[in-house]
Amino acid sequence: MSDFLKQHRNEPITFFIDTAFTDKTTNDPTGIIATCRMGNDLYITHAQKVNMKFPELVKFIPDYVNKRGYTSQSSIRIEPKANGLSVIDQLRAVTSLNVTQTPTPKEAKETRLNAISPAVEANRVFLVEGAWNKAFIEEVCGFPAKPHDEYVDLLVYAVDYQLSNMMDAANWSSILNAFRV
Repeated sequence: MSDFLKQHRNEPITFFIDTAFTDKTTNDPTGIIATCRMGNDLYITHAQKVNMKFPELVKFIPDYVNKRGYTSQSSIRIEPKANGLSVIDQLRAVTSLNVTQTPTPKEAKETRLNAISPAVEANRVFLVEGAWNKAFIEEVCGFPAKPHDEYVDLLVYAVDYQLSNMMDAANWSSILNAFRV
């Protein structure tokens, strides 16, 4: 954590949430990760799973993000499945948080994970040390054999949004510069 804190300046923390419907521990939990892009790298600063019903989840999210570095430049990106759209609507209605939805996935989860694996293999994704690291690594590395895959979805969303969009913007900038006279 200290290395991240030494390097971290004013880069915003972006949160990704994969919501679930219920507080029953036999069902899928809600997964949430806090991320920060610094240069060409992605830092996952925290990850957590919770089993909560809708009202408790809507109360939990503002507290979670505020404790994990939310600023006015941060965003909370929520998967539009399960009760995600309702969570987005409710958070927009009762908070001033920057809440939006992630794009709905078009490919299979395995395909999406394979697509982001080069960034992970190239050491561009770092986990800030924390008690959550072991569970995160076990789930992602054990996919698809693990009973839950929230961290897989969230990792894919984070890498795609934080690193792929950055590369697309850099490529677009290069193209624009090539046409300047």
